[in-house]
Amino acid sequence: MGCDWQDIAMYVQEVHSKEGSRPNPGFYRLLGNQALHIIAVETGMICKAWDNQPGGLILDGNFCQLPSECILVTSVEWDGEALSFRQGDQLDRENPGWRTQVGSRPSCYTKTGTQVLLDCAAVGNIEGKLVVRGISVFPVFSDDASDPNPLELLPARFQLLPAYYILANLPVKSANQSEVERRNRYESMWKSELLALTDCIESRKWEKAGV
Repeated sequence: MGCDWQDIAMYVQEVHSKEGSRPNPGFYRLLGNQALHIIAVETGMICKAWDNQPGGLILDGNFCQLPSECILVTSVEWDGEALSFRQGDQLDRENPGWRTQVGSRPSCYTKTGTQVLLDCAAVGNIEGKLVVRGISVFPVFSDDASDPNPLELLPARFQLLPAYYILANLPVKSANQSEVERRNRYESMWKSELLALTDCIESRKWEKAGV
């Protein structure tokens, strides 16, 4: 059986209380969710696709707003065909009117921090299917048993990673040797296990690609 938030909080509290500190569940959870975000960014393990079908992305002319859960765009497709990526300034040089251009279908895209922009507004784009693929975030930690448990997405070996991050980032008094040792110990554990998880995910990606 895997871990959940209660296990993480109990682990952190057990270590933290030995320093004479009072538990702070709210701060634990804040740091735990921060750890999940870092894991998602570093490993790229939560891959999702979003499209402009009803209830999905809203394509307005040649641009659409990215969902807040998308932290990195990896590819964009139109009607099942991958579009090439261009930097915005490159498109400006190659095709100065691209921002207001209308065409039969886009051939490439660019992106900002919050938007994907196509090189033209396709005629009949209501029928055209836009698919954005990218890296997403974990569900957040919750006390509600009906909410998804983000740790179920991690291999069993790595499910205590958020606890290591929390213990590495709790406040430390420099004069308190036990707190300093705790921070250093768990900072090392966090970094080494995060690297091991990243290597594990990369190996699986290679295997899936048949390399």
